[in-house]
Amino acid sequence: MDKDALEVRLGLIRDSLGKDTKLVPRKYKNTLGQQVITKWRYRKKAYNGSSMLSDKCKSRVQLFDDLVQESSDSFPEFRLHDTQALLERIRLIQNHTRLLLVEWDVRWVNPPSLASKGWKPYQGRSHPHAVFKCCCCHAIMSLQSSKNDDISSNYNKKLNEKIWLSNVVGNHLQQCPWGKKQFDLDKEYYLNPQNLITDIERIHTDVEKFSSESKEFHLKRNSSRIFHYLTEIEMKKLAHFFNCKDYSLVGLLLLGYTKFEKDDLVQCTACFHRASLRMLEHIDFNGHALWCRYYSKKLLSKMLLELIDKKDNAITTMGVGERLNKLETVLQIL
Repeated sequence: MDKDALEVRLGLIRDSLGKDTKLVPRKYKNTLGQQVITKWRYRKKAYNGSSMLSDKCKSRVQLFDDLVQESSDSFPEFRLHDTQALLERIRLIQNHTRLLLVEWDVRWVNPPSLASKGWKPYQGRSHPHAVFKCCCCHAIMSLQSSKNDDISSNYNKKLNEKIWLSNVVGNHLQQCPWGKKQFDLDKEYYLNPQNLITDIERIHTDVEKFSSESKEFHLKRNSSRIFHYLTEIEMKKLAHFFNCKDYSLVGLLLLGYTKFEKDDLVQCTACFHRASLRMLEHIDFNGHALWCRYYSKKLLSKMLLELIDKKDNAITTMGVGERLNKLETVLQIL
């Protein structure tokens, strides 16, 4: 692209940006998927005897029942894709069992697996075992998870699978939706590229929150022990990405922790285990539960660095003309 043509295109873009453009209303057609959803969401409804409409109006106007709304009214706590509701149940379960002799396993019986089937702690009289209550059908379940040692590992796995099927799944009432449905932990709880935006938003929010507070974490400024698994260049990239100069704070948030009630304590946002700030400076320390989203220290940082490098490569490999074409496309849409 010659210099004159480039100047002309840049001038046109500047003129477009300077104008007060108005959004043009656009008409959207229902897709096939939307038509299918609408077909099965609404059910025809007959007029009751108290209707004041004439028979002629009744023949022209059809009433419908919203089956989705009816279902949500019957089971208000059945929120199959609500990650915040799931985390709240995990938090309650973790706090309820913190002082009980319950040992979770990674696969079958643990707070996320119980929460994914709608269970939360039963707030009744004290019991020697952990007791849970379904948030929808209000069924009660008592649970005593087995201890996983090396001698009886295979036996305990089979036992925990049996507990999962008979107690966690089977204790729901027949009409309860949690009996047949389960929150997708692999897709929405455990780390993967599809839910990485959740951690980006969490870290951005905490960085802004803690940066605005007068009190800061009692960490050594830019202590490299918090992020010992990262090189200096990698840490700079991540700190720049979140617009934070305090490497220690970024390193802490990358481990999944956030500030707890006491200044010297932090709490995981996924397994709700607590740890002191001094313990985090020990290289071999891992305060997360085995089933936690952040149990692998390096995973979140690795995924974020891959995203940053991909973004940088896309910008550097894109020519001026290609970037102008994309900008013009955006302006045409507006």
